Amino acid sequence: MYRDLVVEPQKEIPAERPVAAGGPREARTREKGFSFRQFSTLLQRNWELKFSDGAQTTLLFAQAPLVALLVALMASGPNQVQTIFMVMFSALWFGCSNAVREIVDEQNIYKRERQTGLKIPSYVLSKLAVLSFVALAQCFSVVAICLLVNHALDLTLPEAGAAILIMFLVAVNGTLIGLLISSLVATPEKALTLFPLILIPQLLLCGLLLPVRPIQTIIPLTLEQLFEGKLFAQPEAKARAQQMMHPGKANPAPAPSDQTATPEAGQGRFAHQVAGAMKPSEQTTSILHKYTPAPVVGMAAPVRWLSTLAISRWGLEAMSDLCLHGSHSTQDYAYQIINTITISLHPDDVQKLEDGLEEPAESFAAAGAFPLRSDFWKDKGPYLAIMTGYALLMTALILILMKRKDVK
Repeated sequence: MYRDLVVEPQKEIPAERPVAAGGPREARTREKGFSFRQFSTLLQRNWELKFSDGAQTTLLFAQAPLVALLVALMASGPNQVQTIFMVMFSALWFGCSNAVREIVDEQNIYKRERQTGLKIPSYVLSKLAVLSFVALAQCFSVVAICLLVNHALDLTLPEAGAAILIMFLVAVNGTLIGLLISSLVATPEKALTLFPLILIPQLLLCGLLLPVRPIQTIIPLTLEQLFEGKLFAQPEAKARAQQMMHPGKANPAPAPSDQTATPEAGQGRFAHQVAGAMKPSEQTTSILHKYTPAPVVGMAAPVRWLSTLAISRWGLEAMSDLCLHGSHSTQDYAYQIINTITISLHPDDVQKLEDGLEEPAESFAAAGAFPLRSDFWKDKGPYLAIMTGYALLMTALILILMKRKDVK
């Protein structure tokens, strides 16, 4: 007993004395690194703090399904650009809002525990692990609801898993943004003030309101439709419209009578057929391009370079690219996406979609090959790498900033 209680403990004393005596270099060396024991202890503590309150836990996990339900009910078709954006941005928003007060609320505890040997990587990664679990559950619920309600997302099962993965990486980056804000400020009030100042630029720079680069608008018309006159009014339709708008004039080629037509109908229902038979003037074409929904002017160079720092841009492009390849490339929403969002890492998608217009969708379905082939890791791998790299970079930055909270 004497050996266990006295002799053995005293062997540890000489190793501790240089640190206690003020050996700063040795103390700093001992504090560096990662302790799995500390990580597991802190992980358990953070888990209990986060989920001990039943009402708070319910609210935490209910907010994502409620938002997803609203997004799904507002969708008027599958894979709309607005739906893709809201799905992506909600992941970023939830991740950041969950973490923005995590560190600053515990700064007094953190300083006290640093005096007893708390390692910064163990502390930060334990926070990130719990918050990442919350983010994963929220992303899963958002994708599931958008798949099941109103067919807001039209994805196969593997594509749904890919969407969850993309959203999860966006949410993890949002979590790290929140932890970064929390490590910068001294009070929770400052953290909440800084929160919208970080998220609003993410909204503006994502590439939805203004594309990253000029958009080359694709109108899904084939050469056959253009050159064989299938888009123009047929002669009998033009003759009928002219006769109804000018009943007093003789028509050399009278068209078959329409019992339901009236002069008023000619002004509305058939007038567009006559206009469609004429080539629009340059002024008319300019006006059409001016008021087209798809933006045609890209970001200025300085803003475009700044947008590379916005994780929302890469998340939106990755989610949009997911809804472009494979069977999606023959759907109308593919052209809506490509006419609104710049897919930076696949600039040749525009030309491939244009070339694919000459073949009907049925021929692609029969052949099993589409204008844009589906290869997840080749197509989405670069986006996943960018978002993972950003996450690692922000984690390192948080570890550096946490040093200023140390007890001097």
